[in-house]
Amino acid sequence: MIEHIEDIFGERCKYFPKQKLKTLADNRSIPDGFVIDFKNKKWYILELKLLCDDAIRRIRDQLGDYKNAIENFETKYKIYESIRDQIEDPPSFLYDLIFKKDPEIVVIINSIDSIKGKQFKEKVSKPHKIAKILQRL
Repeated sequence: MIEHIEDIFGERCKYFPKQKLKTLADNRSIPDGFVIDFKNKKWYILELKLLCDDAIRRIRDQLGDYKNAIENFETKYKIYESIRDQIEDPPSFLYDLIFKKDPEIVVIINSIDSIKGKQFKEKVSKPHKIAKILQRL
């Protein structure tokens, strides 16, 4: 999947490996990675899922923890440092991107074309949309 980041997100997008996120209330979670879109100056928190009962049960809490964690300055700084250290010549906008723009949360899942898929989509989009869902096999 990592080798297809540009196919999924567009050219000049790069994947960065997962790392622990911590909310202000000290809740911890680990997304599957981050994507930086250097062309459009956007960033994403990436979650990969295989559709199953456990994914349906846990997804809303996971995504909520990600949203809460990016409000934590320490967490944002660790993300920034980690990404900056993996880029040979970090762009000047990277700091502002991480600190001034909220990321979009993207869930890539293997299937949503079933009753379980509909249940999963409800967990992610109701009562309000938490993340964008992309189906990839």
